[in-house]
Amino acid sequence: MTRPLPPHSITAEEATLGSLLLLPDGYGLISGALEAEDFYKPQHRTLYEAIGAASRNGGVDPATVADHLGRMKQLKAAGGMPELMRLMNDVVTPFQVESYAATVADYALRRRAIGALSTAAKHLYDLETDAQTAHARAEGELMAVRRGGERHAVTAQQLASQLYDQMQDWMEHPLADGEVRGLPTGIRALDRLLGGLQPAQYIIAARPSMGKTAMMLQMASGIAEAGGRVVFFTIEMSAEQCGMRIASCVSQVELQQIKRGKASEHEMHRLMGTLGRIGDWPLKIIDQSTLRPGDVLSAVRREQIAHGSVVAVFVDGLWLMTPTKETGSRVQDVGSISREMKRVQRELDVPIVMAHQLNRNVEYRSDKRPLLADLRETGDVEQDADVVLMLYREGVYEPKSERANVMEILCRKNRVDGPAGTYGEAVWRGKFMRLDEMAKEGE
Repeated sequence: MTRPLPPHSITAEEATLGSLLLLPDGYGLISGALEAEDFYKPQHRTLYEAIGAASRNGGVDPATVADHLGRMKQLKAAGGMPELMRLMNDVVTPFQVESYAATVADYALRRRAIGALSTAAKHLYDLETDAQTAHARAEGELMAVRRGGERHAVTAQQLASQLYDQMQDWMEHPLADGEVRGLPTGIRALDRLLGGLQPAQYIIAARPSMGKTAMMLQMASGIAEAGGRVVFFTIEMSAEQCGMRIASCVSQVELQQIKRGKASEHEMHRLMGTLGRIGDWPLKIIDQSTLRPGDVLSAVRREQIAHGSVVAVFVDGLWLMTPTKETGSRVQDVGSISREMKRVQRELDVPIVMAHQLNRNVEYRSDKRPLLADLRETGDVEQDADVVLMLYREGVYEPKSERANVMEILCRKNRVDGPAGTYGEAVWRGKFMRLDEMAKEGE
């Protein structure tokens, strides 16, 4: 039995290219909805890339496109000037270019869907992978098609063009004070340090009681309050406990006062107003005592299917997770979890922020600020993380110190945006489990 050809329309592809050669501004009309890979015929992909290059460098006509094809050493393969003239002459109505392009994109989407279904089936046939992870990866293939496809390979020319456009946009739209390029967390010291969150794997590491969970909850709250959908996984604490901490942090009403029934009427009014706001946030807290990397992937995929997007994922904490396959060695297990979570982050393409504990070595040093070496006994965590933040509060060791309420955020590794070795400071307000901006000198 002969396998049918993948869905495509050579007629629509030729009409699109011919229209672009006739319309000086045609490429700008469709470039956001159509990419070179959407063309079925390789020759047409090359022509579309050349038209795009000509458009970005002054204008489109047969001469400029032929010039770019020559620079690409593809003029002969593309059919030369005779082919460009034929494409132009065969167009019936060039002003229908958006309709032609939509047809090309439709067939490309169908081809990607067919490919995704084939890859999804391979994931499900892979009996070496646990069922939840295989199912989540199969869902991920179809999710990628819904989003328009995930293109993992780019040519140097495409990359240079993308970077040029991105950098031009940055220069044309400079940041105002307090703005960041990445996803803002609402913790100003952290946003200044990192420039906001990027799609990467973040580790927040510290000794117990330093404020890891509090920082993560405040970050998640800041993102959700601004309208970004967040999934927060908690292993040790219940969802209710997380909710109480968030309410106290945001309302700045002391949780202990509420538990004792000692909060004032004004504080209760403020707290009730805060709870009303929290109820509208796109935040989901998943309380799961046994959490595997595949569970994270599957749960976030379901949230994406239900709501369209998730902008950040938090896991409290990495060292409490369960490996897909236990080895009997905790060091190897944590290393396995770290590697799998890195793959999860790559598949989801969102920031994943995970809390992690340090070994006790720091307790035996005179300077107790943690170092990357304090992570090494936990396997591959240091290697897999894109950003490692370490927290230090002098008040944990010296409660009467002048800096007892200062949280130092130490950036020990950063391969995302900015150098390692930098740090930020915030005021730690322990009764609200909250980080606030440091007062400026003279205030």
